Order: sequence, then structure tokens, then C-alpha cells
Amino acid sequence: MKEFIVQEIHYEHEEEGVEPPPLDLIPNFETLENWLHHICDTEQPEKPIATYHFGVFESPEGYSVFLIGRNTYEKGQNHSISTIDFEPLNMYFKMTKSEFENRTGEQVKEQLITQLKDFTMTDKFRQSFFTKANAIFTEFNGEKIWSK
Repeated sequence: MKEFIVQEIHYEHEEEGVEPPPLDLIPNFETLENWLHHICDTEQPEKPIATYHFGVFESPEGYSVFLIGRNTYEKGQNHSISTIDFEPLNMYFKMTKSEFENRTGEQVKEQLITQLKDFTMTDKFRQSFFTKANAIFTEFNGEKIWSK
């Protein structure tokens, strides 16, 4: 006769959220590429970052892309928390109307994924702090943009 033990394990994961951009956000960069280059040239995380995340906020005025860096910490045997440990000074990029006009939200996100993947092929990316992380993801669907 065999004996089986059935255990129910509950694992809790907390994740800090991202604040939406200010309503009066003024576009500071003409293109996503300009924004990314600016971040690479002017920002450095104060501590190692495990993963970077790009997300999108949608409003009646359009779309804003954001960038954050996350680290996950174990709080207990079955409990972890993911904190935002990096927010660049210019963490939001407000897309121009021509970048989203006549496109659905899904099309805008697919376009963003393509642009981000293209960026990972550049010298600017290869020489940046991004490559010190384990991976880069999107917040909206969890797609992996890049990994070591």
C-alpha cells in the first residue's frame, strides 16, 4: 500500500505599479529612438537591475511609453515582491499623433515591440546599461524583447 501526501502551496507575489504620466506631459523627444538614446546617454541605475520593462499608457490624447527597472526580492519562503528600482528622469515618451493615428491599440503595441527589438540590435544598446540586466520585457503582454 502506497501513501500519498497532498499539499496545497500558496505563493504570493507582490508587484509595485507604475503611475500614469502627468496629464500635461509635453513631448520632449521626436522619436522613440531619440528617447532611448537620451536615456542611454544620460542615465545610470544606482544599483544592478534584473529586468527592464516597457509599458504603454493609453489616454484620449494618445499613447505614452514608459520604462522602469525591476528587481524581485524574496520576503519569505512563499512570498516575493517586485519593486521598481529604476525610473529614468524622462521615464515617459509621449508618442506623436503620426505614430498612432489610424492604428488600434494592439497595432501600436506591436509597432513598439518591433521598434524595441530593432533597438536591441544597435551599438547604442550594446554599449548601454541595458545589457547588464537579465532581460527586457513589455509590461502589457510580458513579451521578452531581449535577454542575455
